[in-house]
Amino acid sequence: MSKLIQLRVDDDTKTNADNLFASLGLDTPTALRIFLAASLEERGIPFMVAQKPTALPDLDWDAIAQSGEDIQQGRTISLDEFKRSMQVAYAQACEGGQ
Repeated sequence: MSKLIQLRVDDDTKTNADNLFASLGLDTPTALRIFLAASLEERGIPFMVAQKPTALPDLDWDAIAQSGEDIQQGRTISLDEFKRSMQVAYAQACEGGQ
């Protein structure tokens, strides 16, 4: 037995979705069934839902340039050393927050 789901969207959204799914060899109802099946399998929405940043974050260009120089000069650390330093910094931050 199947149930009917009705959904209202504006004309442009429907047309664009139909065209997109057709380019993938699907019709819109099949694409929606795939979405529902994936949601059930994931036990949630099957992709990340987040707000996109409105602008790039401020970057410390001096630090980025210094990092490039460090790499060129061979001043690097191993991944294990980096992980240990992050664990120490995290532990210190947690202690400071108590």
